Amino acid sequence: MTPVRCLSNTGLTVSVSVQPQVFQEFLKKQGSTVWDSGFLPRCLIAAPETTQGTRLLGRIEDENRAMLETPALDNFNNRAYELLSMLPDTLTEEGKLNRQMIDFEPDALAYWVEFYNHIETSMGFGGYTELIRAAANRAAENAGRIAVIFHVFEHGLTGAVSLACIRSACEIVKWHLSEVKRFRYRWDLPAHYIHAANVAKRLARFAWERRQGKVANWDKITERHIITKLSPKFVEDRKTVKPVIMELMDAGYVLEWNTEAQRPYVRVNPNITELKSAVKS
Repeated sequence: MTPVRCLSNTGLTVSVSVQPQVFQEFLKKQGSTVWDSGFLPRCLIAAPETTQGTRLLGRIEDENRAMLETPALDNFNNRAYELLSMLPDTLTEEGKLNRQMIDFEPDALAYWVEFYNHIETSMGFGGYTELIRAAANRAAENAGRIAVIFHVFEHGLTGAVSLACIRSACEIVKWHLSEVKRFRYRWDLPAHYIHAANVAKRLARFAWERRQGKVANWDKITERHIITKLSPKFVEDRKTVKPVIMELMDAGYVLEWNTEAQRPYVRVNPNITELKSAVKS
């Protein structure tokens, strides 16, 4: 058994990358309390949509050059190495951090206070972060930390944090809050809600392709096609597709559902072909 270690006056960074399904199983076992404990709300959660299906290769020569020539990444790595080389000067003889105070410029501090108050009010009844208060409680603190990181990365340990740094940090934290909300809702919602959201994207893209191809009755899509081509693996028959189509109708994606036809079908809302998720780039 690994012995317990107690660290004091140290700085730690934890970076974890995990498959969504694995994390989902973890959340199921731990229950909703995991969102309200001290650790997870301190994390900057990101759950971006997959890029699979869009990672196309160009000319091999260009691809090889892109892998070998990475000036931005090289600059980042060089600067990170410079900062790490400063580490001995920031440690005491006992190996603890010799912390240095970095101030905010007056306008940067005023902006941070405004951000703090904005997040605080959003946690109230009906507010944007009411249901993710644990994460929102850490938002202003995280924004301050990120702003200092930006400042140190660019200027080192001298000077004060600028307005530009705190603005950028606040935008990043707001995005991560939206990810927490989106990710948490994704697993807290009933299964057919989640399946309907997945089908909605595929349905919009499929309808867009049919419309662009000038297919006759492009807005008429059979129930069988939705089950076999546009649905997640858990939607596999008429019983499981029914609540999905009902949700799509409530959301306005589907205008008509004809279950009496020999081949049951839906008629989609023509407006869904204008959605960003439908139009190919």
